[in-house]
Order: sequence, then structure tokens, then C-alpha cells
Amino acid sequence: MTIAITFAGSTGPHDLPGWLALDEDLRGHLRTTSGEPAPETMGWEMVVAAGVAAVPVLARSICAYLVERARLRLSELRLSYTENGRTVDVHLHDETDRAELTRLLLEHRSVTITQDGDAPTRP
Repeated sequence: MTIAITFAGSTGPHDLPGWLALDEDLRGHLRTTSGEPAPETMGWEMVVAAGVAAVPVLARSICAYLVERARLRLSELRLSYTENGRTVDVHLHDETDRAELTRLLLEHRSVTITQDGDAPTRP
């Protein structure tokens, strides 16, 4: 099972992809795709190549990142996916439910996470 996450927006060393890459529990489960991102994005794509058991770990790490963003008073993230031919946006913030995020990732398996503004560093 793979989950493709396209990151749009800030792509500095302390953005969400960088945060996830430093998570020891995710080591060996993340890989970036080669080549240029899709034309409609301004970021890059990370593919989570993992069994179902790794998806809650991914959701936990994203939620920890959201808490750190809120602590630093940075903007929320937006997760987008396509359902029945239309784009659905879900705002991610420090109180995002980890179980719901896990469900969304498992159900849609191809999402875009948009991040605007500065990114926090890992504590």
C-alpha cells in the first residue's frame, strides 16, 4: 500500500516534509518521487510506502507538526483530495483528530497538503 502526499507551498528545511523525514518512526517508510512535481503544484511529492500499520504513525507525526505550528502562531495547513469529481478541502490545525486524519489518508491515499508561511523547527 502506498499513500501519495503532494506538498504545495513552503518547501524549506523545516517544512512538513522535512519534519516527517526526521521522524525516526517513519524511517524506511518515506520516499520522494523523482522529477518535477505536477504542473498544478508548487511543491514536491512524498510517497509513503507502508503497510496500514504505518499510517497512524504518519498521522501522529503530522499532528505533532500541527501542534508546533500553533505554538508558534503559524497558519493552518490544508489537506485536499478529490471525491466524486470535486475537490474537498480539510483544514488541519493543532486540534485535528489523529484518528480522522488516519481515516482520510487510508481512504483517499492521494492527497495534497498545502502549507503557507514559515515552518517550525523540530524541538
